[in-house]
Amino acid sequence: MNHLCLFVSAGTTEAARIRRGIEPCGFRIVGAEGLGAAIDALRQWRFDAVVLDAHGLGSGSVNGVRLLRARCAAPIVVLDPAGSEERQLQCLAAGATDIVELAASPRLVGSKLRQLVQAVAAHRPLLPQELRVGSLSLDPASGSAHVDGVPLDLAAAEFDTLFVLVARAGQLVGRDELAGPSSAKAAVGRSVDTRIYRLRRHLRAAGATELELATVHGRGYRLSLALPSPARAARPPLRSAEQQTNGPVSERRSWRP
Repeated sequence: MNHLCLFVSAGTTEAARIRRGIEPCGFRIVGAEGLGAAIDALRQWRFDAVVLDAHGLGSGSVNGVRLLRARCAAPIVVLDPAGSEERQLQCLAAGATDIVELAASPRLVGSKLRQLVQAVAAHRPLLPQELRVGSLSLDPASGSAHVDGVPLDLAAAEFDTLFVLVARAGQLVGRDELAGPSSAKAAVGRSVDTRIYRLRRHLRAAGATELELATVHGRGYRLSLALPSPARAARPPLRSAEQQTNGPVSERRSWRP
C-alpha cells in the first residue's frame, strides 16, 4: 500500500535526491513548490505524511511547520541542514514530528517516515482545536475566523497571517516570519503592511475593540488584548450651590455692627 506524502521544498538538489529515494519505501509523492502551494494541496487531499525542506524555506520554516500543522494531522518530518539547534527546537515546538538532517540517506528518511505513519495509523490525532483571543476565534481546519460568532471575510493570505499572530498572541512576530517563504525580499514590507492594514480594518469593523494589533517599528507586529485605560482619578464630590457660594454653614461668621 502506498502512502500519500506531501513534499514541500524550494527545488533544492538535496531535497530532490531525498524525494526520489523515499518513493520506494511505500510513498506516493505530491510535490509542492513553496508553502502556498502546499496549503492549496492540503485543502484538496488528505496526506499520510508531510516532508518539509527547511533548507529551501530558510527562516520561514518554523511558521511553515505551524501553518501546515494547523491543517494536517499527519506526521511532519523536517529536513534541516546541519546547523541551528534553536531552529530545530522551534520547529518541534511548532508541531514537527521529527527532524532529520538533510545529509541523511533517502532510505533512512523513508524508513522513519514509514514508521511514523504506521504509528499513527491506528489512532490519528485530531486537528488542533479552535484558537481564541478575546472575542476572536480561528478554526484552522476550515480556515475560518469569527468575532463573537460573526464570520470574517478573509483572503487566504490574511487568514494565514492572522493565524500566526493568534498562535503567538502577546509575542512579537517579525515581518519575515509573516511574509511567507515565497515572498520576494523587495516585496516583503509592502505585502505584510497591506495584510496588517486589512486585518485591522476587518477586526475594527467586526467590533473586536478589545484586540490590539500593534506595530513594533523596525521589528514586526504583536496581537494582544488591549490594556484597559487607567481609571480616572477619583474627584471629590461637588458641593451644593449654597456651599460653593457661601461656604459650609459651620464656617459662616456673624457680623454685628
